[in-house]
Amino acid sequence: RVADCGFGNAEAEVLASSPVLKGLTELDLEKNRIGLPGCRALAASPHLTNVEYFRMYENVFSRDGVFEEARDLLYDRFGDPTLCIRGY
Repeated sequence: RVADCGFGNAEAEVLASSPVLKGLTELDLEKNRIGLPGCRALAASPHLTNVEYFRMYENVFSRDGVFEEARDLLYDRFGDPTLCIRGY
């Protein structure tokens, strides 16, 4: 759980590039500052293949005006019902 700790796009990109996450099955990133670039990095990560539960409530991608794109990227990658996503 990496929730409510001020993570932004840069931190999401570092997280997504970490091979340490290969065995991760749950990832909770709610209440951070992740925008579309961070969503893109997470969706493209080759290290998050085992994630079965992905939560990203209350991040800033809706402020970017691109909520639908972020939602679709993450939904396509992590699928439903693993995706709990809502911008603010």
